[in-house]
Amino acid sequence: DVAAAHVLEDAVVLDGTIRADPEGPPGVYVKALDSGTGPGERLATGWEGVQMPSCRSPDGRRLAFVVYSADLDFDIWVHDRETGGAPFLRTRFAEGFPEFSPDGRRLAYTSTESGRVEVYVRPFPGPGRPVQVSTNGGSEPRWSRDGREIFYSRRDPASRTTEYYAVPVEEDGDDLRPGVPNRLFGGRYGSTIPLRSYDVGPDGVFLLIKLDPDYRARIREATAPTRIELVQNWFEDLRARVPVD
Repeated sequence: DVAAAHVLEDAVVLDGTIRADPEGPPGVYVKALDSGTGPGERLATGWEGVQMPSCRSPDGRRLAFVVYSADLDFDIWVHDRETGGAPFLRTRFAEGFPEFSPDGRRLAYTSTESGRVEVYVRPFPGPGRPVQVSTNGGSEPRWSRDGREIFYSRRDPASRTTEYYAVPVEEDGDDLRPGVPNRLFGGRYGSTIPLRSYDVGPDGVFLLIKLDPDYRARIREATAPTRIELVQNWFEDLRARVPVD
């Protein structure tokens, strides 16, 4: 079972957090696209916690992923195909959803350092200070293809709706200056958290999981019993079928 797949140059990165190899440990695997079946090569070795891949760098050399442990300590790591893996952001806060900018010079991500989940950007590979780009909560950042906007989502648990925003960003030397978040649209959409549950095409078109408002009723109807059977003298029938000495 594979939870997600990400293309990495001529290979595909498999999130085998569930079970990428029935006979091997869970983790992050990589394999050539034309190599047929099988789990591939396990990348994440020697690291504690579960690895959840998020995105690759534009040059295909690096893979950013989240490592989380049983005590819900979420950190961001980067695996380099030449030098191996190393932590990029390891703090007492929970970080997630790392996303490389189109030029590979910055990394957008989420953090709880403000007391709630917000979207930030840091220079990559650093050093540099974080810049908050979302307001009033934000998650699942995604760069526009030209690097001039950052999209993110904000979920309202009470109404079970999700709103999507776009923040204009512009570079000022080594600094990044975010603009005012602009609400694009909202509605009842599905979630695949801790993986990003939407994508944006080069033309700005969103790919989303649309929830069917009647799906619960249809599931109940499809699984509802159509008859009830009453078995009398059940133990006598059991003894006849399974005799015991």
